[in-house]
Amino acid sequence: MRAIGKGGAAARIFCGLMNLPPPPAKLERHNSLFLNVLKTISEDSMNAAVHEAVIANDNNSNIAVAVDGTWRKRGYSSLNGVVWATSVDNGKVIDFEALTKYCSSCLKPCENCAKNYEGFSGRMECRGYKHIFQRSETSRMLYAVSCTEDNPQHALCPLGEDSWCGYNRSIVTGEFYIHKHSLPESILLKVKKVFRDLTEKDLLKKCLHGRTQNPNESFNKCIWEQIPKTVFVGIETLKFGAMDAVICFNDGYVSRIKVFEALGIKPGYNTERALLIIDKRIFEAERIVNKVSLEARNKKKVFKKENG
Repeated sequence: MRAIGKGGAAARIFCGLMNLPPPPAKLERHNSLFLNVLKTISEDSMNAAVHEAVIANDNNSNIAVAVDGTWRKRGYSSLNGVVWATSVDNGKVIDFEALTKYCSSCLKPCENCAKNYEGFSGRMECRGYKHIFQRSETSRMLYAVSCTEDNPQHALCPLGEDSWCGYNRSIVTGEFYIHKHSLPESILLKVKKVFRDLTEKDLLKKCLHGRTQNPNESFNKCIWEQIPKTVFVGIETLKFGAMDAVICFNDGYVSRIKVFEALGIKPGYNTERALLIIDKRIFEAERIVNKVSLEARNKKKVFKKENG
């Protein structure tokens, strides 16, 4: 049931409606077995993803990654969070870290505390990144916000009555325009340095591959499909969802067959067929997106060659 984002209560309802025996009273007793299997298969998947990325990087293990994180609740008050790294070359997850500030046993004498993070929830990402990298070793807006009536700065804004720049549009239409929400000079000087650093050519060269953050956003969705944000879960279930998401994201839903086999369960024909159909739809959607992305990158290369 966890594979479809449901827990014990939903399992009991499902079994009742289908005239099946009820599930075990304490499903938690089986968590360690499931987690061990998922851990093994998800680690194999991530190791394979790393191997693919190294090969794609001319057998150089110094691969580029994109890191991201997600929380169960907004506003940096979440008790649970997941941080992960995806390969820029193949878009697959190569490592993740599940973090929690909650332990149900801490309400009484606690021997094996489930907490693995303490502090501000917004800093979970930093802690997760640190653990992941440790394991890996074994300027247009500025002008707009600094504009005033005495010092209008719209030289980089488009001209004409169709311009999104209200000041330049008012010159053509004769409309009255007032500058507002300007930044103080002291703050502007601080911010300007950051924007200049972000537009350094050496930094922008790293974006020439034309890749995006789409894999990270997709994996984010995968996690919370397994463990919906509407229900609070402990660290074991959080890891369960993250590992299952890694397996499905990297190798497709059909890879769940490996989980069945590792548990000594032989999947039936309809199970395999259903998983393959899900993957077929996903892969077709990804193929279309990748095709558009490839065409865009090729156009950029042609344009660059033609314009020196």
